[in-house]
Amino acid sequence: MATNGRPSGPTPCRDAVGRLDSVGIRGEGRPHAVYGFDLRVTNPAGSPRWLVFPETFPREGRQLPAPGRGTVERLEAVRLAGRGRVVAVHAWGAGGFRAIYLPPGAKAVLNELPILADWTMPYATAKIEIIVAHEILVDDVPLASWVQGSLLAGPDSDVSLGSDPSAHLELVKPLPAGGHTVTIQDDCRTTAQAILKHEDF
Repeated sequence: MATNGRPSGPTPCRDAVGRLDSVGIRGEGRPHAVYGFDLRVTNPAGSPRWLVFPETFPREGRQLPAPGRGTVERLEAVRLAGRGRVVAVHAWGAGGFRAIYLPPGAKAVLNELPILADWTMPYATAKIEIIVAHEILVDDVPLASWVQGSLLAGPDSDVSLGSDPSAHLELVKPLPAGGHTVTIQDDCRTTAQAILKHEDF
């Protein structure tokens, strides 16, 4: 399955995120605490697009880790539990990310999106960069080519990343051991901010 090319006009990235709410934290005060977020997203482009979310918050005072700004070691694709169809692709590593592939104009509510953090102090707010991309490449191969089956979501979904997935999609071939390059061919990027909750979720 190949993704479409760039749109003829600019993608209105400001329309990609309609809501972002913090739902809590797991492991506060420990290395690699996990924050959870509920968010409503829309594909603002006129053709299918990836919406890309960070796996980990950047370290204090740095821009890393971040999607595509480092290598990844592992890939997984799961169909999320809930109403409608959404497949989340998760890549682990310094360039790690989670991504969903939405049809034009499609909307999705994502509940309990996890993002790791190794901050040394409890922040009151956090900013999350969301990328709208027409292609994601792993070792110069389109992300969809690594996974068996369609990754395209339905037009309107409400799903959870905090529940067991309803299905695991097999990889076409195992990702070889070692670091793998990631290229995110983005249309635009937007930043959403949330007031952080510090209770368990």
